[in-house]
Amino acid sequence: MATTLTLHVATRDINPRGAKALGEFAALVFGAVGRSFRRAAERRAALRAAQEMRWVARSFEASQPNLAADLRAAAMRCEGMLDERR
Repeated sequence: MATTLTLHVATRDINPRGAKALGEFAALVFGAVGRSFRRAAERRAALRAAQEMRWVARSFEASQPNLAADLRAAAMRCEGMLDERR
């Protein structure tokens, strides 16, 4: 003789206390760190672009002084925009 016993147990949704708040805090922290890295990379790229514009301006100084002046002005504007974002 075989016997089978079936138990019906209701499941409970149990969330650890503070898990939602901790998850939201972690998302804020990781988001802030990501934005910081992104801003630093953008700043380095803009500074590199300004440096290259000045290098090109120096190469055109003798042959096309107006173009060289425009390139130097563009480099200064590029750096000025970085200072405004802070």
